[in-house]
Amino acid sequence: MSNITALEALNAKISILLEKYDALKEENRLLKDSLRSSRETETRLRQEIVKLKEEDELKNMELEDIVSRISESMGIELEQANMVQEKLKQKAF
Repeated sequence: MSNITALEALNAKISILLEKYDALKEENRLLKDSLRSSRETETRLRQEIVKLKEEDELKNMELEDIVSRISESMGIELEQANMVQEKLKQKAF
């Protein structure tokens, strides 16, 4: 009778361990999914940052061109044109 009781106790412990294993396995799967999603989001955001930096650089080049053309048409010296350009950049931020 004591052998059956010991066997039943062992079986119960094994069942508990299997339940914990299954729960941890599911938690691990969820964490992997979350990590994968976070990495995808990070990649997408990094690409967006690069794109925005490129757009910002193009806008700065356009501003420089506009300031240069305005200064040429008004006969303003290059130093004064650069000051105007810096003021425009500051207003953009």
